[in-house]
Amino acid sequence: MKVTFKNALGAIEMDGGTGSAAFKILSVEGLGYITQNAASIAYPFTAGQKTLSRSAGARLITLTAEAAAGGVNYEGTVAAIAHDSGRLEIFHGNKSVYAQCYVSGLSVTRAKGGEYERYVFQFTCDYPYFRDMQMGTAALFQRKKLLKGSFTLPKVFSERTTGGTVNVSGDRNVYPTIYVRGLSYEDEFPLALHNETTGAELKLLLPAGEYELIIFDLREGKISCGGDLTKYLDDGSFMSDFYLAKGLNRIDIKAMDVSVNTSASVSFENEYYSAWGDADV
Repeated sequence: MKVTFKNALGAIEMDGGTGSAAFKILSVEGLGYITQNAASIAYPFTAGQKTLSRSAGARLITLTAEAAAGGVNYEGTVAAIAHDSGRLEIFHGNKSVYAQCYVSGLSVTRAKGGEYERYVFQFTCDYPYFRDMQMGTAALFQRKKLLKGSFTLPKVFSERTTGGTVNVSGDRNVYPTIYVRGLSYEDEFPLALHNETTGAELKLLLPAGEYELIIFDLREGKISCGGDLTKYLDDGSFMSDFYLAKGLNRIDIKAMDVSVNTSASVSFENEYYSAWGDADV
């Protein structure tokens, strides 16, 4: 296992003992089950309770590590890096995931007759789910030139892709970021995204002009191209409905009279309940 906490101030690298990290991991808790927050009500003369709602709480990760080199004091460096929030990256088995977090607790003691320092970190992740280190991507709309070398007529010079299939292999539905490049039209024109799997659709009626790059940041609920385009959304379109479901998703894009420079793609990060894989021991 390898764990790294990093931010603009530096990185604290820890491993299970086989690597060259300055800290060796002794134990770690909080990488699996997430505590559930629940609201409930109890009725007189009725056994038990009725749970009204529940949601995943913040994730707390406690990690104990020991300095690899005896007599070396890292407390000053660690304290500086741990002061700001950052990204906790976890590599174990076939999983490489991360979580945004901050160090909510840190204690240092002497171990092994005072020759080594032992550090106990507590990381608080307000968003409790882990995300893939490697972002998934897929093309949604593109033109591909087929002409290579000599040819004989009749000949297809190019082909156009007007949709794509996205496979979400994680544990949760996720919100993607969709990029549409090179749109232009002399009059106002419609632009539509449709997830055939979930039935969700986003429709915009855009003013005439050139749009070098339109970004649908559905995790943050923003549509932009230099400025805000969210105001051009159809009244029946809701960004909160446009997510990628677990498994295969067929995404289509439609725009009037698209130019040869038009392309579109989607990117997303799988999310997981746990940093452990079933094959990990």
